[in-house]
Amino acid sequence: MPEASEVRRLAVAAVALAVLVGFAVPAGAASGSVTVDAAIDSGSESTTMQFTFTAPSNGTITNADEPSSGDVSFAFDDRLPMTVQAGQTYSVSYRATADQRASEGTYSESVSLYYDDGSTATTEGLDLTVTEAEPQFGSVSGENVDVVFTSSGDQTETVELTVPNDGEGTMVPEDVSVNTPQGISVSVDRMPSRIDGYGQGTIDLTVTVDRDATAETHTVSGTVQDNLGTSGGDFSFEVDVSKPPVAGVSGGTVDVGDVLVGSSATTDFRVTEQAGFTGLSGLDISGNSDPDGSIAFDKSGFETSAGGSDTAAVRITANEDAPQHETLRFTMDVSGTDPDSPATSVTFEARVIYPATLEDVTVPMRTFEFDEPRTVSAQQTDATVEYENGGDLEMNVQSVDASVSDSRIEATVVDATSAVPGGGTGEATVQLAADPDTPEGTYTLQVRVDAGDAGTETITREIEVEHGTDLAVGESDVGFGEVTITEQRTRTIDVGEALGYNDLSNVEIVRVDGPDRWLEVTEQPPGSISAGESAPLVYQLRFDTDAEAYREYTWTFEVSAAGVETETITVSAVARLLSPEAIISDLDEQASAGGWQATTAESTSGALESMESRLREGESFSNGDIQRTLAVGQSTVVLIDSVESAQQLQSDGNYEAAQREVVSAIIARNMIEQYAANIEDEETAAAFTRSAEASADPVASIVDEQQSHYESVLGSEDATALERHFASDNLAELARQRGNGDRAAEYESTAESSFEEYQQQVSTGVTRRTEAMNAHESFTANATLTVLGQPLVLNPARIDEVNTHAASVSGDLQAAENAFRAAGAAGEAEAVAQTRTDVGTQLTILRYALYGATVLFAVLFLLFVVREVLNARTFIQESREATAGDFLL
Repeated sequence: MPEASEVRRLAVAAVALAVLVGFAVPAGAASGSVTVDAAIDSGSESTTMQFTFTAPSNGTITNADEPSSGDVSFAFDDRLPMTVQAGQTYSVSYRATADQRASEGTYSESVSLYYDDGSTATTEGLDLTVTEAEPQFGSVSGENVDVVFTSSGDQTETVELTVPNDGEGTMVPEDVSVNTPQGISVSVDRMPSRIDGYGQGTIDLTVTVDRDATAETHTVSGTVQDNLGTSGGDFSFEVDVSKPPVAGVSGGTVDVGDVLVGSSATTDFRVTEQAGFTGLSGLDISGNSDPDGSIAFDKSGFETSAGGSDTAAVRITANEDAPQHETLRFTMDVSGTDPDSPATSVTFEARVIYPATLEDVTVPMRTFEFDEPRTVSAQQTDATVEYENGGDLEMNVQSVDASVSDSRIEATVVDATSAVPGGGTGEATVQLAADPDTPEGTYTLQVRVDAGDAGTETITREIEVEHGTDLAVGESDVGFGEVTITEQRTRTIDVGEALGYNDLSNVEIVRVDGPDRWLEVTEQPPGSISAGESAPLVYQLRFDTDAEAYREYTWTFEVSAAGVETETITVSAVARLLSPEAIISDLDEQASAGGWQATTAESTSGALESMESRLREGESFSNGDIQRTLAVGQSTVVLIDSVESAQQLQSDGNYEAAQREVVSAIIARNMIEQYAANIEDEETAAAFTRSAEASADPVASIVDEQQSHYESVLGSEDATALERHFASDNLAELARQRGNGDRAAEYESTAESSFEEYQQQVSTGVTRRTEAMNAHESFTANATLTVLGQPLVLNPARIDEVNTHAASVSGDLQAAENAFRAAGAAGEAEAVAQTRTDVGTQLTILRYALYGATVLFAVLFLLFVVREVLNARTFIQESREATAGDFLL
């Protein structure tokens, strides 16, 4: 190390010589110096140097040299570009930087400034002198320490070493070497990272003394070293070790407990020798005082072995004026009688308590409201009397008495607390009883509490007797339960005044919550209700299909009246599916037939039961799904009934009646398929699909049977036009229901043409019947006479006319009958046939009468001729006789 110092001195001399030589550098050269720390390897030091130059020409300087040599660098420190004029002088700055690790010496560089065309504006020299500063230990010192063993374990203390740096350079402490005596160890707890030149630092040492160390003064010495290995950091300090007896109290606090004001309380406390080296022989106790009390100790005979313990007594006295519940607190130093025994701080406490005192007797009740019905023989209420024990000792209550200023109100004390703990509250119940006819008004209640030595107190309270008014409703929760959708239910409850003292006025029923539909108030009480009377409140409920199945709906109504508390009525109901049980029952009955009926019915009833169960469990379904499910259930019942009825009717040959059942079955099955496709719930849709699939063949069978029958009708030559019309129309309907629109159109066309034929034939029949009847009526009008509706013609000259008319009328009626029968109008044909029979009978009678008349006329004519002939013969004979004169004979 001396050799290194010699080298530094030579370097400093060289730098000084260089500085002297620098005075000979031409004007304009720049120089500077920096000092670096020998102990620091990181960071750098900088300085700024300036030189001046005269511009050789006009121009703009755009570049400057910035040389670097090892640990030293030069940086241009002005702004470029710089515009200059020839002959003008300018000042230029360079910043020189040396790393902390740079060697001592002078660093020289030549720098040039350049115009924008590359020509040189000036060239100057830069010299930086680097000086290396070293640290230097001053006198290192550490304070002496006393180590007193207060327990049986090792003891530790902290020593601060003051380390001065008398040198210019920064010191970096690196190590502390320590020489310690037997039983003592030293460790470095904290060391500064650096100490500035001419400054000082602190090194913290932890001194640990073993319990086996001797009780005497020990010397610890050592040396502080820095990172350069600089010498001169020697130090020493003394450690005085002592092992006196040590008194200790567990927890550090002794609680004497409660002390009655004006008296004392005593308790024992245990003191332990904690060091374990020497026993305690007596105690020294001293400390502060408390203005509201005093403290005293009994230490007689106190003695312990090393590590042992013994008890002492403490007595705390509370002054006569000490505040209640104040804590008397004394902080005392407890030590052994040995002068070296350390003191242990112990706190002694006691709470000041007071004797029992009666105070704060209260009766909180002030209003006696008659809130029972007037029919009750006596109105009763309770008043609670409270009395406090203001002291801390138990208070014995000897009696509690109560009375009322009016004999119509009786006061009886029950359940009085006789023993009240300190700071507690006792209670007594005053039962007040009054006749229902007691008038409203103000009465005085007097209560007396006798607590013996704790005191006696009497208080009075005014109580108001009021006649109450009670708005009562028969039920506050009106439950309709499950109500089938579309079913109407009615519930009636009573609303009235329950006590019988005052009337109700301004009675109102207002709905404050719930849907504004389905539930109606169909009858409500009047605006005024007499005391003790009631009136009906009637609710009517009917859910429509918009109600969500198995959801509970709730309505809240407020019933109010003037001057009384409002009552609330809650009405609830659950919307139930529209008769699912009836549908399920029908389906279960149909399933008993077995076969396809069982599959169809069980699939549908299972879906209905599943949906109802899931709805009850709170699962949500859309209203559309619910309505479709019910419709499918009803359609399934119709489907099975229609198929079975159609099969029976077809078996009986009654195809006309079977047509309705077949069409009903097709429509029901189509509806099941359509709803199954539109139901959102997959489980329900799958069940309905199975139902539809199971009924496919039975429905197809009855449709095919019906179609075969009507097609045979169309193919029959004996079929009437009306029969062909109905057959075609029914076939068209079957095709349309099965979704065959083209085939239905063909049948409809055939039905139309058959109907036109039917109309034509009927028209022909009507025309021929009309012609016949008109002709017959005209003939009847020209008959000789009519007897009892029977026309008669007696003119033999009209016999040909009668025969012609009879043939014409009979022919027309026969043609009409044939036309009606061909059309299929059987009723009309039978009517025409009957008419033809009736008219034929009339004409037969008419012809027979005419024939008889003709014969009669012929006989009469013959008789007339015979008579005339006989008359003529007689005349001739007589004439002859006259002529002969024979008549005279």
